Amino acid sequence: MPADLQKEYGTGRKVGKALQKTLYYAALQAHRGITPQDVAALLAPLARVDTLGADAAEDTINKLGHTLTEAQARENLGTALKETMGAASQKYRYTDKVHLRLYRIKLKCGREDLLTYANNMIVQAGKDGLPATTLEKLLAAAQARQSFMDADDTQLEVIGKGKMDHGLLRQLKQQIHAARGVIQYAADTEWPRQDPANAGVREEFLLPAKSRFKGY
Repeated sequence: MPADLQKEYGTGRKVGKALQKTLYYAALQAHRGITPQDVAALLAPLARVDTLGADAAEDTINKLGHTLTEAQARENLGTALKETMGAASQKYRYTDKVHLRLYRIKLKCGREDLLTYANNMIVQAGKDGLPATTLEKLLAAAQARQSFMDADDTQLEVIGKGKMDHGLLRQLKQQIHAARGVIQYAADTEWPRQDPANAGVREEFLLPAKSRFKGY
């Protein structure tokens, strides 16, 4: 969870905890017009953050795991293509260098280019009958290509979901900020700073000890 959101969440939690004390809530309801809706406006997004925070943490772990999976799938595909390139060099290096160019590709390229290059090379290898390039090897290379494509798709899905959850957390931060402000302004009026007896209550609602609440 981002630091600024964690700070707002922590502040909201403390204010919400104070608000749920029966005597405090009764006083704010009777004297300052705080309603059950005001309470829910603070507590509901706090509860939602608990859920989304756990989901966001899981997304981060999943993102790392799928990034490693995608990298391994790309490496496996590269290994299969290098073997095919080696077989092509063996057959065409001294006989048909123009044809050999069909097998000269950059493995460090974008997803779509790599998938296209891999497909074309596998098909071409099937036509050319390269040394020691059996049907099983070509099928294995095709499977490596498919595995890379699947791993990359899954990684993009996980990244997209993580962005969505973090976006919702940002929205909830704004809701918590607004809702706790309503409560704190009411508490600041109900328990004024001028009365030393109110020091403990003001501390629980995170109100300044020697000045009025100005919002955060």
